[in-house]
Amino acid sequence: PMPEFDLSYAPTSYLIIKHYDPLEDERRQYKSTTDLFHFRYGRVLLEYAEAKAELGECTQDVLDKTINPLRDRVGMPHLTVDVGFVDPNWPDWEVPVSPLINEIRRERRIELTSECLRWDDLCRWKAGKRLEDPLTIRGARDPETGQYKEIYPGFTREWNDRLYLYPIPTQELTLNPALEQNPGWE
Repeated sequence: PMPEFDLSYAPTSYLIIKHYDPLEDERRQYKSTTDLFHFRYGRVLLEYAEAKAELGECTQDVLDKTINPLRDRVGMPHLTVDVGFVDPNWPDWEVPVSPLINEIRRERRIELTSECLRWDDLCRWKAGKRLEDPLTIRGARDPETGQYKEIYPGFTREWNDRLYLYPIPTQELTLNPALEQNPGWE
């Protein structure tokens, strides 16, 4: 049997109910009619807003047609072009961007959580160094104490820039001698 879901509490403050099917009988019988989204409209809106911001063409009208409808859906205040602040707690990831782009990326991280897009985002932004930050590998958080249990004490990660691109399969390189292997995969 499927476990009961308590939708009134989330230890991380983000309650994830994506793809949650409230129909008990269907869940228990493994006959769910809930479709799995591969590419949702919210993602399209976020990518459009991000592209406009990267090009320096993001206006309030763009935000009002992209980010703000997503925020309206959950009762969040609107994002404005003049973000007006930079979060002092935001770490320096060696990827300097404008406060607006930073906010759009943060919005994307939250809106698309659990949709397996974070790796692609970090690679697209050339922000792989973020993965070296010890805060991203702390371990499990105990909801009772609020403390983190270090799962792998002393563990560190080292980013390799070759991971920004996948290797070209050997068979493809053999079929087309004009192709060159991506950097770091030679």
